[in-house]
Amino acid sequence: MNSTDVINLFLLYQDYNLVYVNPFHELMKNLFHKMNEQEATEFFSKQEEVKEEILNEIEEYKQDYTSILSDMFLTTRQKENQLENEFKQREKAIREKSLVYFKDWKEFSQSKILPLVADMLETLKAENKLYRSVVFEFLNELQSFYTMESSTVTTEGFLRRELPEEYCVKLLEGKFKDKYYYIDKGQQRYYEQAILKELEHYNLSPDMVLWSDLLLEELVQDGKIKGHSVEEFTEYISRVVDDFIDRKEQELIKQRKVFNDLPEKKKNIISKFFGQ
Repeated sequence: MNSTDVINLFLLYQDYNLVYVNPFHELMKNLFHKMNEQEATEFFSKQEEVKEEILNEIEEYKQDYTSILSDMFLTTRQKENQLENEFKQREKAIREKSLVYFKDWKEFSQSKILPLVADMLETLKAENKLYRSVVFEFLNELQSFYTMESSTVTTEGFLRRELPEEYCVKLLEGKFKDKYYYIDKGQQRYYEQAILKELEHYNLSPDMVLWSDLLLEELVQDGKIKGHSVEEFTEYISRVVDDFIDRKEQELIKQRKVFNDLPEKKKNIISKFFGQ
Protein backbone atom coordinates (compact mmCIF):
# COMPACT_ATOMS: atom_id res chain seq x y z
CA MET A 1 0.00 0.00 0.00
CA ASN A 2 1.21 3.52 -0.79
CA SER A 3 0.70 6.58 1.40
CA THR A 4 -2.43 7.64 -0.49
CA ASP A 5 -4.04 4.25 0.20
CA VAL A 6 -3.20 4.58 3.89
CA ILE A 7 -4.70 8.07 4.09
CA ASN A 8 -7.84 6.91 2.27
CA LEU A 9 -8.11 4.07 4.77
CA PHE A 10 -7.94 6.61 7.60
CA LEU A 11 -10.66 8.73 5.98
CA LEU A 12 -12.85 5.64 5.60
CA TYR A 13 -12.27 4.82 9.27
CA GLN A 14 -13.62 8.23 10.26
CA ASP A 15 -16.86 7.40 8.46
CA TYR A 16 -17.00 3.87 9.90
CA ASN A 17 -16.44 5.20 13.39
CA LEU A 18 -19.75 7.05 13.16
CA VAL A 19 -21.69 4.02 11.94
CA TYR A 20 -20.30 0.78 13.38
CA VAL A 21 -19.97 -0.51 16.92
CA ASN A 22 -16.68 -2.14 15.94
CA PRO A 23 -15.26 0.10 13.18
CA PHE A 24 -11.81 -1.55 13.12
CA HIS A 25 -13.24 -4.96 12.24
CA GLU A 26 -15.45 -3.51 9.52
CA LEU A 27 -12.54 -1.48 8.16
CA MET A 28 -10.16 -4.44 7.92
CA LYS A 29 -12.85 -6.69 6.50
CA ASN A 30 -13.47 -4.13 3.78
CA LEU A 31 -9.72 -3.75 3.13
CA PHE A 32 -9.13 -7.49 2.74
CA HIS A 33 -12.12 -7.63 0.39
CA LYS A 34 -10.58 -4.92 -1.81
CA MET A 35 -7.27 -6.78 -1.72
CA ASN A 36 -9.09 -9.93 -2.95
CA GLU A 37 -8.09 -11.78 0.21
CA GLN A 38 -11.12 -14.06 0.12
CA GLU A 39 -10.04 -16.30 3.01
CA ALA A 40 -9.33 -13.31 5.25
CA THR A 41 -12.65 -11.69 4.34
CA GLU A 42 -14.52 -14.89 5.15
CA PHE A 43 -12.70 -15.13 8.48
CA PHE A 44 -14.36 -11.91 9.67
CA SER A 45 -17.81 -13.21 8.73
CA LYS A 46 -17.13 -16.57 10.38
CA GLN A 47 -15.97 -14.88 13.59
CA GLU A 48 -19.05 -12.68 13.67
CA GLU A 49 -21.22 -15.81 13.50
CA VAL A 50 -19.23 -17.56 16.22
CA LYS A 51 -19.48 -14.54 18.54
CA GLU A 52 -23.22 -14.32 17.93
CA GLU A 53 -23.57 -18.00 18.81
CA ILE A 54 -21.57 -17.52 22.03
CA LEU A 55 -23.64 -14.48 23.05
CA ASN A 56 -26.88 -16.38 22.34
CA GLU A 57 -25.68 -19.33 24.44
CA ILE A 58 -24.76 -16.97 27.26
CA GLU A 59 -28.16 -15.28 27.12
CA GLU A 60 -29.98 -18.64 27.19
CA TYR A 61 -27.75 -19.77 30.05
CA LYS A 62 -28.56 -16.64 32.08
CA GLN A 63 -32.29 -16.97 31.46
CA ASP A 64 -32.31 -20.66 32.41
CA TYR A 65 -30.11 -19.99 35.46
CA THR A 66 -32.49 -17.28 36.69
CA SER A 67 -35.48 -19.52 35.98
CA ILE A 68 -34.03 -22.36 38.06
CA LEU A 69 -33.26 -20.14 41.04
CA SER A 70 -36.75 -18.61 41.02
CA ASP A 71 -38.63 -21.90 40.53
CA MET A 72 -41.01 -22.26 43.50
CA PHE A 73 -41.50 -25.96 42.80
CA LEU A 74 -37.87 -26.97 43.29
CA THR A 75 -36.14 -27.38 46.63
CA THR A 76 -32.77 -25.79 47.32
CA ARG A 77 -31.15 -29.21 46.95
CA GLN A 78 -32.82 -29.83 43.59
CA LYS A 79 -31.72 -26.42 42.36
CA GLU A 80 -28.15 -26.97 43.50
CA ASN A 81 -28.05 -30.45 41.92
CA GLN A 82 -29.28 -29.04 38.64
CA LEU A 83 -26.78 -26.18 38.78
CA GLU A 84 -23.98 -28.58 39.67
CA ASN A 85 -24.77 -31.20 37.04
CA GLU A 86 -26.02 -29.11 34.11
CA PHE A 87 -24.94 -25.52 34.43
CA LYS A 88 -21.30 -26.19 35.28
CA GLN A 89 -21.06 -28.13 32.01
CA ARG A 90 -22.77 -25.35 30.07
CA GLU A 91 -20.51 -22.74 31.63
CA LYS A 92 -17.46 -24.85 30.75
CA ALA A 93 -18.65 -25.25 27.15
CA ILE A 94 -19.15 -21.49 26.79
CA ARG A 95 -15.69 -20.84 28.24
CA GLU A 96 -14.03 -23.33 25.88
CA LYS A 97 -15.84 -21.95 22.82
CA SER A 98 -14.88 -18.40 23.79
CA LEU A 99 -11.25 -19.42 24.23
CA VAL A 100 -11.14 -20.93 20.72
CA TYR A 101 -12.77 -17.75 19.37
CA PHE A 102 -10.08 -15.50 20.86
CA LYS A 103 -7.26 -17.88 19.95
CA ASP A 104 -8.40 -17.69 16.33
CA TRP A 105 -8.48 -13.89 16.53
CA LYS A 106 -4.99 -13.75 18.00
CA GLU A 107 -3.52 -16.04 15.33
CA PHE A 108 -5.26 -14.14 12.54
CA SER A 109 -4.17 -10.76 13.92
CA GLN A 110 -0.55 -11.86 14.22
CA SER A 111 -0.38 -13.43 10.78
CA LYS A 112 -2.55 -11.08 8.70
CA ILE A 113 -3.38 -7.76 10.32
CA LEU A 114 -0.36 -6.67 12.35
CA PRO A 115 2.18 -7.20 9.52
CA LEU A 116 -0.09 -5.16 7.23
CA VAL A 117 -0.38 -2.32 9.76
CA ALA A 118 3.40 -2.39 10.29
CA ASP A 119 3.89 -1.94 6.53
CA MET A 120 1.50 1.03 6.56
CA LEU A 121 3.46 2.66 9.36
CA GLU A 122 6.74 2.13 7.53
CA THR A 123 5.25 3.64 4.37
CA LEU A 124 4.29 6.85 6.19
CA LYS A 125 7.49 7.05 8.21
CA ALA A 126 9.49 6.89 5.00
CA GLU A 127 7.81 10.11 3.85
CA ASN A 128 8.05 11.77 7.28
CA LYS A 129 5.19 14.22 6.69
CA LEU A 130 4.05 16.02 9.85
CA TYR A 131 0.58 16.69 8.52
CA ARG A 132 -0.04 12.97 8.66
CA SER A 133 0.39 12.76 12.45
CA VAL A 134 -3.35 12.01 12.89
CA VAL A 135 -2.93 9.11 10.49
CA PHE A 136 -0.02 7.81 12.57
CA GLU A 137 -2.25 8.01 15.64
CA PHE A 138 -4.96 6.05 13.81
CA LEU A 139 -2.49 3.33 12.79
CA ASN A 140 -1.12 3.07 16.32
CA GLU A 141 -4.65 2.62 17.65
CA LEU A 142 -5.33 -0.01 14.98
CA GLN A 143 -2.12 -1.82 15.91
CA SER A 144 -2.93 -1.64 19.60
CA PHE A 145 -6.48 -2.95 19.01
CA TYR A 146 -5.19 -6.09 17.30
CA THR A 147 -2.26 -6.64 19.65
CA MET A 148 -4.13 -8.98 21.95
CA GLU A 149 -3.12 -10.24 25.35
CA SER A 150 -3.00 -13.99 25.86
CA SER A 151 -6.15 -15.73 24.65
CA THR A 152 -6.88 -16.88 28.20
CA VAL A 153 -6.72 -13.35 29.65
CA THR A 154 -8.89 -11.97 26.84
CA THR A 155 -11.43 -14.77 27.34
CA GLU A 156 -11.65 -14.14 31.08
CA GLY A 157 -12.22 -10.43 30.50
CA PHE A 158 -14.94 -11.16 27.94
CA LEU A 159 -16.75 -13.60 30.25
CA ARG A 160 -16.56 -11.22 33.23
CA ARG A 161 -18.49 -8.72 31.13
CA GLU A 162 -20.97 -11.08 29.49
CA LEU A 163 -21.39 -13.72 32.19
CA PRO A 164 -21.07 -11.93 35.56
CA GLU A 165 -20.13 -13.73 38.75
CA GLU A 166 -23.72 -14.02 39.96
CA TYR A 167 -24.39 -16.45 37.08
CA CYS A 168 -21.41 -18.69 37.82
CA VAL A 169 -22.02 -21.89 39.78
CA LYS A 170 -20.17 -21.75 43.09
CA LEU A 171 -21.47 -24.29 45.57
CA LEU A 172 -19.73 -24.56 48.92
CA GLU A 173 -18.55 -27.85 50.32
CA GLY A 174 -20.29 -28.90 53.53
CA LYS A 175 -17.21 -28.22 55.68
CA PHE A 176 -17.47 -24.52 54.81
CA LYS A 177 -21.23 -24.13 55.36
CA ASP A 178 -21.45 -22.56 58.81
CA LYS A 179 -24.29 -20.69 60.48
CA TYR A 180 -23.58 -17.49 58.54
CA TYR A 181 -23.87 -19.34 55.24
CA TYR A 182 -27.49 -20.17 56.05
CA ILE A 183 -28.16 -16.69 57.41
CA ASP A 184 -26.96 -15.18 54.12
CA LYS A 185 -29.33 -17.49 52.24
CA GLY A 186 -32.28 -16.47 54.42
CA GLN A 187 -32.47 -19.93 56.01
CA GLN A 188 -31.52 -19.06 59.59
CA ARG A 189 -34.84 -20.28 60.98
CA TYR A 190 -34.44 -23.68 59.35
CA TYR A 191 -30.84 -23.86 60.53
CA GLU A 192 -31.85 -23.22 64.14
CA GLN A 193 -34.74 -25.71 63.96
CA ALA A 194 -32.47 -28.41 62.55
CA ILE A 195 -29.83 -27.81 65.24
CA LEU A 196 -32.48 -27.91 67.96
CA LYS A 197 -33.82 -31.22 66.66
CA GLU A 198 -30.31 -32.70 66.62
CA LEU A 199 -29.64 -31.49 70.17
CA GLU A 200 -32.91 -32.91 71.45
CA HIS A 201 -31.97 -36.27 69.95
CA TYR A 202 -29.01 -36.33 72.36
CA ASN A 203 -30.93 -34.75 75.26
CA LEU A 204 -29.01 -31.51 74.88
CA SER A 205 -30.19 -27.91 74.74
CA PRO A 206 -28.92 -24.72 73.06
CA ASP A 207 -29.16 -23.12 76.50
CA MET A 208 -26.34 -25.31 77.74
CA VAL A 209 -22.86 -23.82 77.99
CA LEU A 210 -20.63 -25.13 75.17
CA TRP A 211 -23.52 -27.11 73.66
CA SER A 212 -21.59 -27.50 70.41
CA ASP A 213 -18.70 -29.22 72.23
CA LEU A 214 -21.16 -31.52 73.99
CA LEU A 215 -22.84 -32.35 70.70
CA LEU A 216 -19.47 -33.02 69.09
CA GLU A 217 -18.63 -35.55 71.81
CA GLU A 218 -21.98 -37.28 71.36
CA LEU A 219 -21.47 -37.52 67.60
CA VAL A 220 -18.00 -39.00 68.02
CA GLN A 221 -19.27 -41.57 70.53
CA ASP A 222 -22.20 -42.36 68.23
CA GLY A 223 -19.83 -42.94 65.30
CA LYS A 224 -21.42 -40.15 63.26
CA ILE A 225 -18.04 -38.47 62.85
CA LYS A 226 -14.58 -39.94 63.28
CA GLY A 227 -12.62 -37.17 64.97
CA HIS A 228 -12.87 -33.83 66.72
CA SER A 229 -12.01 -31.53 63.79
CA VAL A 230 -14.12 -28.41 63.28
CA GLU A 231 -14.37 -29.10 59.54
CA GLU A 232 -15.76 -32.61 60.05
CA PHE A 233 -18.24 -31.34 62.63
CA THR A 234 -19.35 -28.48 60.34
CA GLU A 235 -19.73 -30.88 57.42
CA TYR A 236 -21.92 -33.23 59.46
CA ILE A 237 -24.10 -30.36 60.75
CA SER A 238 -24.49 -28.97 57.22
CA ARG A 239 -25.78 -32.38 56.05
CA VAL A 240 -28.30 -32.43 58.91
CA VAL A 241 -29.42 -28.88 58.14
CA ASP A 242 -29.61 -29.47 54.38
CA ASP A 243 -31.70 -32.61 54.90
CA PHE A 244 -34.02 -30.69 57.24
CA ILE A 245 -34.36 -27.80 54.75
CA ASP A 246 -35.07 -30.22 51.91
CA ARG A 247 -37.89 -31.90 53.87
CA LYS A 248 -39.43 -28.56 54.84
CA GLU A 249 -39.25 -27.23 51.29
CA GLN A 250 -40.83 -30.40 49.92
CA GLU A 251 -43.73 -29.87 52.32
CA LEU A 252 -44.14 -26.28 51.12
CA ILE A 253 -44.04 -27.38 47.48
CA LYS A 254 -46.79 -29.95 48.12
CA GLN A 255 -48.90 -27.18 49.68
CA ARG A 256 -48.31 -24.91 46.68
CA LYS A 257 -49.31 -27.69 44.29
CA VAL A 258 -52.50 -28.34 46.27
CA PHE A 259 -53.28 -24.61 46.22
CA ASN A 260 -52.64 -24.37 42.48
CA ASP A 261 -55.00 -27.30 41.81
CA LEU A 262 -57.87 -25.57 43.62
CA PRO A 263 -60.64 -23.86 41.65
CA GLU A 264 -59.98 -20.15 41.07
CA LYS A 265 -62.78 -19.12 43.42
CA LYS A 266 -61.27 -21.01 46.36
CA LYS A 267 -57.84 -19.61 45.54
CA ASN A 268 -59.19 -16.07 45.77
CA ILE A 269 -60.89 -16.76 49.10
CA ILE A 270 -57.72 -18.26 50.61
CA SER A 271 -55.58 -15.45 49.21
CA LYS A 272 -57.86 -12.81 50.74
CA PHE A 273 -57.91 -14.65 54.08
CA PHE A 274 -54.11 -14.72 54.30
CA GLY A 275 -53.73 -11.24 52.84
CA GLN A 276 -51.91 -12.41 49.73
